[in-house]
Amino acid sequence: VDGILSINDRGETRPLHDNATAVLFGTSFSTAIVSGVASLLLAVNPNLSPTQIKAILQSTARLPSNPNDKGLDCGIMANRPCQQYVVDAAAAVSAAGQPLLTILDRNGNAVSLLSFGTSTSGGTSAPQTIIVRNPSGSPIRIERLVIAGRHQDDFSATTTCDVLFDLAAGAECQVDVTFTARGNNLRTADVIIASNVDLPVALSGSGVAAPPSGGDNGGGGGGCTFNPKQNLDLTLLLLLGASFFSLVRRRNT
Repeated sequence: VDGILSINDRGETRPLHDNATAVLFGTSFSTAIVSGVASLLLAVNPNLSPTQIKAILQSTARLPSNPNDKGLDCGIMANRPCQQYVVDAAAAVSAAGQPLLTILDRNGNAVSLLSFGTSTSGGTSAPQTIIVRNPSGSPIRIERLVIAGRHQDDFSATTTCDVLFDLAAGAECQVDVTFTARGNNLRTADVIIASNVDLPVALSGSGVAAPPSGGDNGGGGGGCTFNPKQNLDLTLLLLLGASFFSLVRRRNT
């Protein structure tokens, strides 16, 4: 009743070719079914790794329709308690094309853009954080984490996410991105977190030229500039005063 109706030759030492059938069960059947579903996942998404296929199969599996079904000899032959699950091909195939990881901001909201506003060229912004979370019940591998795009050199990232290692079920890691404007216009790129699919977060910032430094603005025609805040030399004042009184005296005479 709990097995799979199968073709079964009843010969014990040689084939009888009696075209008999039997209700059978065992890991030989499970292996074939699960391998077939894994092939369907790869047909949907050829980029899936073995770890990701396992995670999808485990996260979409369901309990048997009979809640009392714990599996034949489950926990006796293995000498430990266990639970039988049923692979769900439809749910697994549907999940294969969906992201396994979620990308959030510090407040737990989904994030698709980090905007750094306007910065002086050459200045580095404060970091903005991306949280990478594994919401499933199985480990998921982060395959790649890169910054790519037209102005990728304007952005840099430090991360606690281990690339090519599994992120544990329910665990999270973070990526801190900073912006250093290397031009006086809009600067864009993407930080890409790749697992079973690429998860890009757009990066945007603008650069402006630094204000000119202070100094002598100069004058035309060999002239000079005068800063009213400068203190005049006392000797110069006396000479100017003497010249003024001399001119007045000549005019009066």
